[in-house]
Amino acid sequence: MGLTAWSQDPVISSASSTWVKVKISPETPHPNPLPTPVAFRETFTNNQHAWRQGIQGDYAYVIENGSYTIHRQKPESKRFAYSYISLPENINLNKADSFTVQVDIVGKPGTIPEGGLLIGMLDSLNYCQIRLTDQGQLVIGMVIDGKVSSRYFPGGISSPQRSVRLETNTLAVRRIGNLMHVYINKQEVTTSPFPFRYFMGNHIGVMTGGDGISFRNLLVRLRPPALSKTTLVSN
Repeated sequence: MGLTAWSQDPVISSASSTWVKVKISPETPHPNPLPTPVAFRETFTNNQHAWRQGIQGDYAYVIENGSYTIHRQKPESKRFAYSYISLPENINLNKADSFTVQVDIVGKPGTIPEGGLLIGMLDSLNYCQIRLTDQGQLVIGMVIDGKVSSRYFPGGISSPQRSVRLETNTLAVRRIGNLMHVYINKQEVTTSPFPFRYFMGNHIGVMTGGDGISFRNLLVRLRPPALSKTTLVSN
C-alpha cells in the first residue's frame, strides 16, 4: 500500500472506553530540557510534502496562506478527516532521545477547535493519535494492526481545567529520554508523562472530526542520541 495521501485507507477511530480522555491541568510544570533544534517545519505555503488535497471522501483539504484547512462536505458524516506525510530520511523519532512534534489547531470563532496529531504512523492500521475534542478533552489512542490498544497510554481523567482555549490551541508531544509528555498550550496533561514505546512507523499527520479546522506551524524538534543521552533523561 502506498504512503501518499491519495492512497491512504480510512483511519480507525473509536469512542469506546479504550481511548484515554484527559483534561488539561495548569498546575503541572512544563519540563525544561535543553533546547532542541528544529529539524522539520511545515509552513503550508505550498504542497511540497504531498499532503492530501481537494475533495477526498467526506472532506475537502485546502492548503492556503500558511494553513492546512479541512472542511466537512457531508454534515451527517461521523468519519474523521486525516492526512499524513513521510518525514525526511534523516529524521527518525524512534532513534532520537528527545523530540517534539507540535502544531497549532485553529477553529471557528467562539469554538474549541477539534483536531490533533498522528505520530509514529506506519499506515492506516498502525498509529498513535493525540486529539483535542470540541469539549476541551484530549483523546490519546494507539492503534496496532487495526485494533485499539491502551498499552502505550494507560492514562486517566483529570478535573476540568483552564488550559484549553477558544479558537486556537497548540498541541505538543515531547519525548525526553524514556518518557513522553503531552501538552496543550504549554500545560502538561495530568497523567503525563507516559513511558515511551517505540512507534510502528515514522510518518506524522493531522486529523479532525470538525468543520473548517485549520492546522498551522507544524514542526518537529529533534536532538540526536549522541547529544541528549545523559543530559535529557535526568530532566
